[in-house]
Amino acid sequence: MSTNESLPALRRLPPIWLSLRWQILLACTVPALLMLGNATIRSIALDRSLASAEWVTHTSQVIGETAALARTMADAQSDERAFLLGRDPKQLHAYEAAVSKFWRMASGLEALVSDNPHQLDRARKITGLFERWRSELAEPAIRAAQPEADIAGSEALITSIRSAVDEFISIEKSLLAKRRSDAASTISQARALATFGTVFSVLVALSVAVYLSYSVGSSIAELAAAAQEVAQGGLRRRAVIVRRDEIGQLAHFFNLMADTLVERTKESARIAALGEEFQTCFTIEEAAAALCRFARTPLPKGAGAMFLTSPSRNLLVKSFEWGSEGVETLAPQDCFALRKGHAHYIDDTIADAVCTHSHALPPRSSACIPLIAHGETIGILNVESTPGDVDTLRRVFAGAVGEQLALTVANLQLRDKLHAQAIRDPLTGLFNRRYLEETLPRELARADRAGQQVGIFAVDVDHFKRFNDTFGHDAGDLVLRELGGLLRASFRSSDICARLGGEEFVVILPDTDRERLVRRAERLGDAVRSLALVHRELPLGAVTVSIGVAIFPESGRDAETLLGIADTALYKAKSEGRDRAVVAEKTIERPSFTTLPPVRR
Repeated sequence: MSTNESLPALRRLPPIWLSLRWQILLACTVPALLMLGNATIRSIALDRSLASAEWVTHTSQVIGETAALARTMADAQSDERAFLLGRDPKQLHAYEAAVSKFWRMASGLEALVSDNPHQLDRARKITGLFERWRSELAEPAIRAAQPEADIAGSEALITSIRSAVDEFISIEKSLLAKRRSDAASTISQARALATFGTVFSVLVALSVAVYLSYSVGSSIAELAAAAQEVAQGGLRRRAVIVRRDEIGQLAHFFNLMADTLVERTKESARIAALGEEFQTCFTIEEAAAALCRFARTPLPKGAGAMFLTSPSRNLLVKSFEWGSEGVETLAPQDCFALRKGHAHYIDDTIADAVCTHSHALPPRSSACIPLIAHGETIGILNVESTPGDVDTLRRVFAGAVGEQLALTVANLQLRDKLHAQAIRDPLTGLFNRRYLEETLPRELARADRAGQQVGIFAVDVDHFKRFNDTFGHDAGDLVLRELGGLLRASFRSSDICARLGGEEFVVILPDTDRERLVRRAERLGDAVRSLALVHRELPLGAVTVSIGVAIFPESGRDAETLLGIADTALYKAKSEGRDRAVVAEKTIERPSFTTLPPVRR
């Protein structure tokens, strides 16, 4: 079994010069025609042989009839003489019978040689000489009952008759010898033609059998070997068959099929690799980058975008895009895929119905694929490419890629949700104590490397118990939620706002010096005082906070120390009358504790 790993499959279909059906028909017809020709030749040769044999028989018959005619003439002459000598009536009757027989035989001889004018003339000459002898010599002598008067003339005439008969027989014998020779030659030629025709027919039949066995059989064997090797995993094997018939086309399509199988295998490997890369992604942005890299191979001129369903379920917001820019949001009714509940394909944006979020010009192929995970539609994937790529869109993106992307996005959303639940306070939406314990040491280390200051606010709601006791715990929760929202709105995205527990909060402000910390603490107090909270149509009254401020590195260099110093400053603010901010002094001693301060209720 030969392998040809480097042979590419021909992309152009080879034209048919002579179809396999006609080849088989010709292969069967040519020997049949040769056998028929051989039989015809043998029949003709046989006919010629029979004709030659008939001519030989005919000539022999002519010679025999001529000899019998000569004997009859001799009988007539001897009977005529015997009658003249003995006057015996019997002899006269014998003479008359011989003459009558002669005429019958002469007529038959003339009929036999009618095809030969020269012999016919000679036969007639013999008949004329006999008639002359009979009428001029024999009949007068019989009537006179005396022997012929002119004996010398009679002998000369009889000699002439014999000479004519001998000449006639001699010529016939020559013809007999020639016709026998011709008959033998004809039989020999017939035998040679029959032998040659038989041998030639057999050779042609064998040649056809060898051709079918080698040409067709070897091509089919090569195709079967290539199919077996491909079936066993040798995807680079191709059928090496150069024919301009159906077998050549079959080999061509087999090679194309093998090429397609290789491409599909590579495509499946790329999809599997994309799935593995999806599993390593921690954010939707990483998954988007992986999908963009993947899409460049099957769709080098493609573009696309992913829209995710908003929490309100009435809008889809673009999560990422590549290749071109489009709409940022869309309603569920703007996409036919969401209307139908399954993928919507567009082969030509000019002729087909196009979603409002797709590009109509220039003409393109596109696919809108719903992203469904855990029985819920979480968004859509819109992919566009050049016209004619709809099969690739259907095969690649609507299958495993769409499913893997949907599961990946759903898992990342679930991970983000669980992560948010793990690090966020459910009531205020701020970070919780665990997140603060993990983040504050990193921020301090980063600031230490950069030579920057970090401010820490310890914030506590003044008289929080009064809200719970007077208006109920729902009112207390309202105060905490509003304060959490105020903290998120009042600080930078790089600042960290966390709820330690109860009514106590901590704010981490990286890269902030003492003066700015004081100003921001004062602005925070003013903002809290401006809150006008109403619970069940009842005003809750003024809300104030006390703030303790610690500064890294002048107040301390580790998280526990700084939180303790900020808490001490907070106690001082409360002891001085609340609704104020107190900044820890540089000379303050660091308290000795290894855990975060207890939460005050």
